[in-house]
Amino acid sequence: MVNYPLFPPQNEDVVGFARTWWHLRQAGAGNGVLIDSNDPNGMKVTRASASSVNVAAGHYSNKGIWKAYAGASPAIESIPAAAEGKHRYDSICVKLSDNTIVRVAGTEAVPDNAANFLENFTPLPADLNSTDYIELAIICVDEDGIRSGDNGTYSVGGVCDTRPPFVFGLDDSTLKISADGKLEVQSLYPLLSLLTTRGDMIRRSSTTWERFAKGDQYNILAMGADDPAWSSLASLLNQILTTRGDLLYRSSGDSARLAKGSQYQALMMGADDPAWTFITSTRILTVPATAFNLNAANPPEAYLVDATNQEVDTLGFDDTTEETAQAPPIVIPSDIDTSGTVTFVLMGYAKTAAASKNVKFRVKQLVLSSGGGSMDGAYSTAKDSGDLAVHGTQGYPTIWTFTETVSNLGWSAGKRLRLAISRIAPGSNNLSGDILVELFEVRIPTRVMG
Repeated sequence: MVNYPLFPPQNEDVVGFARTWWHLRQAGAGNGVLIDSNDPNGMKVTRASASSVNVAAGHYSNKGIWKAYAGASPAIESIPAAAEGKHRYDSICVKLSDNTIVRVAGTEAVPDNAANFLENFTPLPADLNSTDYIELAIICVDEDGIRSGDNGTYSVGGVCDTRPPFVFGLDDSTLKISADGKLEVQSLYPLLSLLTTRGDMIRRSSTTWERFAKGDQYNILAMGADDPAWSSLASLLNQILTTRGDLLYRSSGDSARLAKGSQYQALMMGADDPAWTFITSTRILTVPATAFNLNAANPPEAYLVDATNQEVDTLGFDDTTEETAQAPPIVIPSDIDTSGTVTFVLMGYAKTAAASKNVKFRVKQLVLSSGGGSMDGAYSTAKDSGDLAVHGTQGYPTIWTFTETVSNLGWSAGKRLRLAISRIAPGSNNLSGDILVELFEVRIPTRVMG
């Protein structure tokens, strides 16, 4: 026989005896709280405040059927205090007919001893008189509300734990208890009879169970707005890929669309994800000192550096006037990368070395489309170099570089381009005398066009 918890022995003839038989009656009806070592506090009632109680999450059996309770804090509120000088012993219960937590009020009376609880003969707890209730606890309510103190070991914070333990409950999705008390397996035949063809499935419609006919080979089951449906892999991918040429790749979380790139772009792997990019290269136009045209007005001096081991042709640009040297014209290549950057390179040294001196160069240009202008047009400024430091040791060349975007230069494929270079005054520490230039180089960005 299960050892059900009793109230204080001296009152066994008043409440303990009745509650013990009440628990036995509930156990016989298949009702109780599922309490075991894994969940000793399942559905336990505790005092939340003077007017409310909490009920812990747990499980209970309703006529042998397993039920879950999520717990609530508080589960019952606005419990009224008793009249002045009186007690009331309310029951906190599970009401099985609607599976709710309820309070069943006891009668109010002046207690035999105001300090006691269920040791008193009066007032009596609620008379439940129905197996519709599983009594979880009896609470002691006085004129200040739910009592906060303890009574012996049976009542903590004005709450006496009366949960009737039960050892099992049935999952009624597979088993059921018939009207005559028999344990039976739930019949699945009505559902199985819906299936008429190998591969059929059962699904729930908006109102009932229905047959879900098998799909075609290689179909995939996908969830629609309300119901599952068979779909092809192509149809599913079309929800991600929207444009001809799109690619599917794995992003940081899910599969994602990589939008098609532009013509001639190549797929390159970034640090984490693929991306479309142009494969770029560089075409280098090298103009040595001897290739410049020096016949225009105010050209630099063609100067031969006749050293011990080397003879080098240079152009000597002085610091007094803006001398200009003109490079031969070229046609801008058809594969120029119009989103790229042009690098200008000059290499030279001071005719007479001096420490901590600067020079500055200007690149000039004349850009003409085919048949679109005179070759005798005036130059415009393409780019000024900024101040460039000159090496302080005699005969030590320095390589200077500076850049400008193709867009700012206004270059495009197929146009005639003629460049010229001149020396202009730097912002500070201008080199006195000539700067000798050995080489002018233009590095033009290009795209690989397939």
